[in-house]
Amino acid sequence: MDRTSSNDGLSTSGSASTALPGQKLATSKKARMLTPSEIDLLRQDLQAALKVLGQDEIDDAHALLRDAGYRPEEFEILQRAERSIAYPSAVAGSVTLIRRRNRAGKTYPAGHGSSWLVQLEKDLKLGLFGPPRIA
Repeated sequence: MDRTSSNDGLSTSGSASTALPGQKLATSKKARMLTPSEIDLLRQDLQAALKVLGQDEIDDAHALLRDAGYRPEEFEILQRAERSIAYPSAVAGSVTLIRRRNRAGKTYPAGHGSSWLVQLEKDLKLGLFGPPRIA
């Protein structure tokens, strides 16, 4: 059942699943206000696009902290994306780890191809963030 409706003089199919590959979607040339839910989705997309770290890197950092005798919840992980002149490009920036107890911290370059986790592991072994928790 394929219904056709008219929208500002543009024909659209009532069944999107039957659209042919390469077929343009009908769009209106009139501007419209975004709904609150559309604005929320755009904000979520922007926040996700500006994240330097993936969840896997955060999980790896937590594992390194546990392996070194620390509790991950003792640390705050802050990330900051840097603007790129060449769009689209991989997000680059920095990640800062701060131990809440003593405010010891360090900032590492992060993003695609960075080795901040390797450097973090070295810093944990050197005791940069203070001694691990007492068991």
